[in-house]
Formats: sequence, structure tokens, C-alpha cells
Amino acid sequence: MCHHVHKSFLTTEWTDFRVCSHGWSPDSRYFYTATTFPRVRVDNGFKLFKYDGTGPVVSESRTEVYDVQFRPAAAGVYPNRPASPRAKESVRPTVRPCLSYRPPHSTGALADLLRREDGAGSRKLDRNKYAPSNSAVAATKVIPGLDAPVVKKPSKSEKKKKAIEAAEAKAELERVTQALLAQTLPDEPVVLTPEEKQKKAKAIQKKLKQIADIKAKQASGDTLNDDQLAKVGNEPTLLAELAALA
Repeated sequence: MCHHVHKSFLTTEWTDFRVCSHGWSPDSRYFYTATTFPRVRVDNGFKLFKYDGTGPVVSESRTEVYDVQFRPAAAGVYPNRPASPRAKESVRPTVRPCLSYRPPHSTGALADLLRREDGAGSRKLDRNKYAPSNSAVAATKVIPGLDAPVVKKPSKSEKKKKAIEAAEAKAELERVTQALLAQTLPDEPVVLTPEEKQKKAKAIQKKLKQIADIKAKQASGDTLNDDQLAKVGNEPTLLAELAALA
């Protein structure tokens, strides 16, 4: 196995930082790289390259790959192949050297930019750039000797006509709304279970007890507020609901 072929897999474009495992086939003619779970939880799969670095001849992606290995073979099963030829220089990618960072002022770029701005000179502000157009100014001007145009205001009859039309439109809308509401089907009566009836009856009895307490206070001379008066006025409705639940 030539050392430069193995080194090319580790230093050139076939290298992938997500690769978890790699290895040679028993016949020394293929090389695999694999990204496996759980070390890397995304982009699992494997690639198969030829011994000279060409490929991948096989590339497969899966959701989870736990392990990839060649099936082992006994020594002597595969004949030795001849030495691998050296890759052509043109095939090898050109690796650009890493350069250290240099700020703009050290490279002279900032000085060149300042010189170009100084050479251009200060720009003169165009005062007419944001001025209104002549057509807009002419529209507001009044010709000398003539009266300014009078804006026509609606007369009383026109105002009255518009008010009548608005009232008729509102009345028509209310009529249509009432007709639609009349066509609405009545709600189906709700059938309560015995447990629900018992629960609702207890709630009504609790309200009736509160009303009885309010009446007792009223009989003793206390003045009732609006909320208390509303509760007392709702007593007949509650009694009817309680009778319906019986």
C-alpha cells in the first residue's frame, strides 16, 4: 500500500470532518469513509472510493448508521496488486496558504480611499433637488386679475337627500337582518342527565337562599342596591327552572 495514496484520503477533498470511521477493503482496492450514530446524529451514511482516490463509486445516506465495516477475508484469498501509481500533479487540488489577518490601514487600502475622496472634492448640495415641481406650484397659483376658484359646497337640499338615503339604507339593513334572524332554526332542547339536573338544582337552590337572605334584610329595614334588587326580581325565573328540573 503506497503511503501517498493513504495520505491523500486524509488531506485532500475526500476528507470530511463528520467521518467517524474509515478503512481499506481486504483486497486493498477500495477505501470507505462512514458517518455513524450516535457520535454524529445527522447525515449518516458511507462512501466507497477506489484505491487511487477516485470516487466515490458508491455513496449512500441513511437515517441512522451504527457501524460500517468490510467483511474480513483470510490472508491469501486476494492476490497482491501492483504498486499504486502516483497521482498526477494536475489532479491534486491547490491548497492556498493561510494568511494572517492584516487590518486595512496596514495594507494601504484606507489611505488610497482617503486620497480618492480628497481628489474628488466636496460635492455641492443641489437645493432644487427636493423643491416642488413647477406643475405643482402652477396648480396653486392664481392668475392676477382673477378671483380665486371657489370650492362648491353642497346645498341644504343635497345634504337632506343624502341623509334620507343613509336612513333608508340603514332601515333596509335592519329589515334584512331581522328576516335572517327569523329564518334561523330554534335551538334543540338540551337533555340533561340526572347528575346534571341534580347539580343545576343545587345551584338554583343556593341562589334562592341568597334571595331569601336579601328579603330578610329588606324586611329589617336595610336598603337594597341594584344588584340585590336584580337578584330578587329573578326569583320567579329561578323557581320556574327548579320546577322544570323536578
